[in-house]
Amino acid sequence: MRSFSPAARRFGASAACAAALSLLPMPAVLAQALAGPAAPPAVAPSSSAPAPAAAAEQPYGWPWLVRALDRLKPATDTRIPETPTQVAQRLEAMIDNGQSAAALQEIEALQAKRAASNISGVDARLLFLQARALASQGNLARATDIYRRMTIDFPELPEPWNNLAALYAAQGRLDDARVALETALLVDPGYAAAKANLGDVYLMLAARAHRDAADQGVAGSGSAEQNINQLLK
Repeated sequence: MRSFSPAARRFGASAACAAALSLLPMPAVLAQALAGPAAPPAVAPSSSAPAPAAAAEQPYGWPWLVRALDRLKPATDTRIPETPTQVAQRLEAMIDNGQSAAALQEIEALQAKRAASNISGVDARLLFLQARALASQGNLARATDIYRRMTIDFPELPEPWNNLAALYAAQGRLDDARVALETALLVDPGYAAAKANLGDVYLMLAARAHRDAADQGVAGSGSAEQNINQLLK
């Protein structure tokens, strides 16, 4: 059963976050250095005076230039933070790679931070990924509750219906899975994943019907069920 990947659709408006990097003023000593060193005062030649050390032996050529460059290093972290979309993509990759426990911990921390900031509404992407992480850990009941909530809070989205159907099918609730997928296609008639899943559910329902018929002694129903199960593998 195919479950929806949040990377395929945006959930709500998400503005890209960018950190403004301000240019630091150039220290006077560095400006002087870049203009070239001042001419040294004239001195009388002396054969006994030691030869001056080569500039190449000093880092960057001049010790005071090193100190000037060190002062240009930013004292704060100037890395650009992740956008909400990048966060969702990273968390999705963690879930896909078997790191659902770590992803769930980060998701719930982000949700708590959002709630503490008094931002209205919920982040649908985080909610969707939370359900995926819970399902990956086998917590189908809680994942099902979240998908149900999403079908109410975000009725324009077919994906929660699709993933809800996947959980229903995993629990043997084939009739509920069929209804959920048919609802997903009412929301978005072109939703290909729901169409494919609905075909699988129809096959599962057919296999169940043949199994029931075989239990009642209908000839050929047992082999028909086996043939259908082969299609589902």
